[in-house]
Amino acid sequence: MVLYRVNKEYVDLYESRDQDSRNLNEPLTNIENGLGVFSAFASDSVYFNAVKE
Repeated sequence: MVLYRVNKEYVDLYESRDQDSRNLNEPLTNIENGLGVFSAFASDSVYFNAVKE
């Protein structure tokens, strides 16, 4: 099993990625006086040898 953890900025960036030429708006940014997103993505793994019922 792999468990993922992302910051809110990463989720906001993923949800706002549907721009096209008919709908131009400012891209998401969390950088003062600039464009872009500082974010984080982390994961951890757990391995199971056997599952008993």
